[in-house]
Amino acid sequence: MSAVQSSDPAGMLRKPTITPGAASGPGVGLPTRSKIEDWTDAINDLSRFAAVYGASANKLEIAADAHVQQLSAPGGTDWEGPAADQARETGYADRGVVWQAADLMRAMQKVANQGAGTLSQARELALDAIAQAEADDFKVSDDLTVTDLRRYTSQQLGMYEARKTKAEQHHSYIAMRAGTLASEDAKIGGELHAAAISLDGMIPQNWDTPNGNGAIQAVDYKQSPHSGDTNESPKIPGPKPAPPPDSGQAPHGSQPWYSRGDDVLFEKLAENAADAAEAQGWTHAARNLRHYLGNSGDDLTVNPDEIMRDVPQIQQTTDDLVNSEVQRIAAEAATTGNYGNPVQFQTDWTGPYIGPEDSKDWFYAMGGIQQSVSGVVTVHPPAVPGGEPTVTVDYQTHVFDRYNWDGNKTTTFDVPGTDGVTISDKRMGALHTAGLAQEYNISGSGSVFHYEGALPSNAPLDLPSAPDNRDGTRTDPGRYSPGDYGPGRDAG
Repeated sequence: MSAVQSSDPAGMLRKPTITPGAASGPGVGLPTRSKIEDWTDAINDLSRFAAVYGASANKLEIAADAHVQQLSAPGGTDWEGPAADQARETGYADRGVVWQAADLMRAMQKVANQGAGTLSQARELALDAIAQAEADDFKVSDDLTVTDLRRYTSQQLGMYEARKTKAEQHHSYIAMRAGTLASEDAKIGGELHAAAISLDGMIPQNWDTPNGNGAIQAVDYKQSPHSGDTNESPKIPGPKPAPPPDSGQAPHGSQPWYSRGDDVLFEKLAENAADAAEAQGWTHAARNLRHYLGNSGDDLTVNPDEIMRDVPQIQQTTDDLVNSEVQRIAAEAATTGNYGNPVQFQTDWTGPYIGPEDSKDWFYAMGGIQQSVSGVVTVHPPAVPGGEPTVTVDYQTHVFDRYNWDGNKTTTFDVPGTDGVTISDKRMGALHTAGLAQEYNISGSGSVFHYEGALPSNAPLDLPSAPDNRDGTRTDPGRYSPGDYGPGRDAG
């Protein structure tokens, strides 16, 4: 009779008690099974945080743009003098920092989005490892110890030893998968924590703390021409509904998962292209491309004043639209005698195209756009019969674009250490169908501009132009570098 038989008179062995947990101890420092199962809460939190980061980045930029617009032309009136220059200089510097903060928040959004996917996959792999052990007739306890559920006779000692070894293998595999989940979670949390610390130090000291909706608000300057002026301008209507965008690529994430390998590699090249665009001064192009790669699909705000400042044809389009509406309203006033009453107007959308000869930055950032103007016109009767009437006009420009890739062009960005990064509309659009990037809408309304004076009968109004406030650094997202012209994004 063997030693096993002498210790077990019934001739039966209990299930092995020398489990991997007993042999190597429970998984010290590892998450428990119940925590692994509940990791969906952390994954959902990351997805929620990603949405918050993206929305907050947009709000930061909207607040910064509104602040600079207010400083450039408070109430639509030119503001000159040392106080105005100092306020604008500070405002543009602040906006540059805030834009950098928004860029960081979009990077955090990407970390959170990708982290949610990574943790979801790591959790599934850990649970799969547990399921494999249980399918092999083992029990996996909450502390991840693995126990054999089978019983053996004294003649099955060899099978018992083999099963003990198998239990240890299952435990090692489960521990490895659980450890990966925990380490990935710690890595993602560390990246977001470090970014949050950097973000906290980026907010300008002369900006208020975050308000209730998550956006910071600039300290208002009181040196503007309208300080203490309680009179409000006539209400300017918003634009007409935006025109339907072109179809772009196929639906987001519609590619089969097994065909996305090359897109994952190309995504890194696209990120390099955004960095290259930034280095060449194409800051709007870099910003819009990074938002596309951020994969949120959230709307993005743009300041039409900056487009008009950089692209003369866009300023001219606004002037032409305003002049046409003023002439129409003035003719109606002359016919009906409707003088002295404010008349609102909204133009139809028109589709100018920004080419590389206009601005390489805006060419890559938007290309074809939709543009309209809305405002209020008051026509005053001539001072003498037969004379020219006078008009008071308040108006603002609106733009809209769908950021997508629907053409067949290519362009090459200079990237140090390489022969350049070439991207095509087809490859960029494939990131959308692969679910790695996402098309989105761009829109914005500019400052309110004011004109008051005579209405010439044979010449257009001498309307104000968008202010030119560029300092040539990242604090001025409107600067761009002229150079060789190449193909760009076919938008809108």
